[in-house]
Amino acid sequence: DLERTEAINSKLIARYEQENKDLRSSLEERDQRLREKTDLERTEAINSKLIARYEQENKDLRSSLEERDQRLQEKTDLERTEATNSKLLIARYETRKQRS
Repeated sequence: DLERTEAINSKLIARYEQENKDLRSSLEERDQRLREKTDLERTEAINSKLIARYEQENKDLRSSLEERDQRLQEKTDLERTEATNSKLLIARYETRKQRS
């Protein structure tokens, strides 16, 4: 009777040890998946913030470029006007000079 009890206990212990080992493996797998999911969510949150920041920076840079283009165009127009005025003044001077 004692031998039979020890045999049953031995089988139970072996079964529980295996079950314990399997449960620990399952827990480790779930912990790994949870870490991966957490890492992914963290990465997505960081990426979202980066995307928003870069979109704003790009918008600001485009505005700066547009302002500089406008100033460059104004300066080019002014230089063209000054060149035309200078040519007109020279032409008037030469015309008056030829008349005198």
